[in-house]
Amino acid sequence: MDGDILFRRELPRTVGLSVTGGASADLTDIVVTTESGERVELPDIAYRGNGPVTTGLALEADSYTVDMTVTYHEGMWGVQVHTGDVNGPDHNVASFGRSFELQLVREGCGSTLAGTEVSMDMVRPGTVWHARIHVADRGADMALEIDGQPIVAGREAADEPRRTVSVARDSAGGVTYLRVVNAMADPVSVDLSQVLDALDVPVSSRAAATATVLTADDPYAGVHGEEAPTRPVERPCELMSGMYEAPAWSFTVIAVG
Repeated sequence: MDGDILFRRELPRTVGLSVTGGASADLTDIVVTTESGERVELPDIAYRGNGPVTTGLALEADSYTVDMTVTYHEGMWGVQVHTGDVNGPDHNVASFGRSFELQLVREGCGSTLAGTEVSMDMVRPGTVWHARIHVADRGADMALEIDGQPIVAGREAADEPRRTVSVARDSAGGVTYLRVVNAMADPVSVDLSQVLDALDVPVSSRAAATATVLTADDPYAGVHGEEAPTRPVERPCELMSGMYEAPAWSFTVIAVG
């Protein structure tokens, strides 16, 4: 491919704190300490599944720790403590309940960074955890201690692949599928000739390929639960030269018979 294939996200330095989740718990003795030594004590939170509960915390730091005592009362879905830029699309989450889990929220989508196995048993009412959440590199690195013992830790990959090519072969149907992803704001030229040669795709098939393309000007457009504002479009795709021009913000599947 021409151009960059990896994306490095610039994470915010904002440090806030909020609580969500479907369980009931008391969060007490909450102290946030930044790498520079700034220390903020927050009011206790009697959380009853009524999230999000925000604290109004507003600091700037690359790295910090959050100390708190969590007294769990009831509920199977846990309590989630959000840290970082909690009102923005990029922040971090530590979950307490039948498992301990560290999560990343990036561009509004959550994923698990590290976690323990989910227990089949409910958390006993009155269970107390003395927790310390470590956050470094603006949320790219996280660790969780419970009662002074390391529990889980993880680090986000610095570079995220945003332009990829993959291949699937339907041997029975005699069709090769090339998937081209361009999750960036500029179109990109993709040289597929090496893949086509390795698969012995005949010239006649390269001249009569079909591309199904899903693309959009705004990758964040649309409303969750509603019909997508864009649809895949099928069109002829000539690959005699082996080159394919992938539109910006596109997902393409090329079928070569």
